[in-house]
Amino acid sequence: MTKDPNYAEYAYVTYDDIKSLNNLTGAENETLIAIRAPPGTSLEVPDPETLPEDETERYQIYLQSKTGEILVYVVSNDKPDNP
Repeated sequence: MTKDPNYAEYAYVTYDDIKSLNNLTGAENETLIAIRAPPGTSLEVPDPETLPEDETERYQIYLQSKTGEILVYVVSNDKPDNP
């Protein structure tokens, strides 16, 4: 459906679609990142072992596109803090 340009603008997934994916465990602190980017976009994920000691718990990704906008969506199981 999304390969046909006449329908591409109508392609979407809902929050419930994402939450029903089999590979999500439902555990707290689990995060899913969805990226929508044009063809030719580069994605780089540095090896955590090459990061400085104080950054070993952080995850980093680098995205670069020369042809258009990159959209990043974050879906997290983190529960919001309630005062």
